[in-house]
Parts: sequence; structure tokens; C-alpha cells
Amino acid sequence: MTAQWSPVARDHAADVSVIGINVDEADRRAAAEKLIQEKSRSVPQIVRAQGGKDFLWKLFGSMQVVRLAIPLYVGVDAKGVIRYAASGGDELTELRQVVDKLLTAARN
Repeated sequence: MTAQWSPVARDHAADVSVIGINVDEADRRAAAEKLIQEKSRSVPQIVRAQGGKDFLWKLFGSMQVVRLAIPLYVGVDAKGVIRYAASGGDELTELRQVVDKLLTAARN
């Protein structure tokens, strides 16, 4: 599934799965769900509403290779290993490079 707002996912629609994970605080849950309804219906979403207490946020925050950002893009290889977690770079250039590298590795 791809998101209309995700050019990287659009470019690789047949090869990339996109999942949205929202870690906003509980008081922002309604706004997050409204935005998802309006913009991201084609993408599976997880809305946990736990903010900084969320184990996912803590997990990524504790990893040396992760540069925390919102949104946080995470690249996972075909074996389930996290290979990238950061902002995606200017114009998502960094993310595009990572996705291309992961797809190339998966095909070989």
C-alpha cells in the first residue's frame, strides 16, 4: 500500500510497504486520527497515543544509528533488520537512496 503524500513509496509501489505509526500524546489522538482519515486512508496506521512513554519511541531513541525526527522514516531490510531511521534528508534524497539500496540487495 502506498500513501498519496509519500513520493518514495509511490516510486516503488510494487516493492515497498508503508505503515504509519503515530506516537503523539493522548490529547492529540483525535487530531491524528482526523489527519489519517483525510490524508492517509490507503496506509495502515497505528495510533498508540502514548507520546514519549511509547516503547517504540524509546526503542528508536536508544539506538545509536537513529537520528530521531518527526516524521521518522525507518528502512527495514528483507530479513527484518533496521537499516535506516532518520528524517529522510532534504527532499527525501537520503531516504530514496536507502530504499534503492535495500531493494537492490533484496533482488540479489
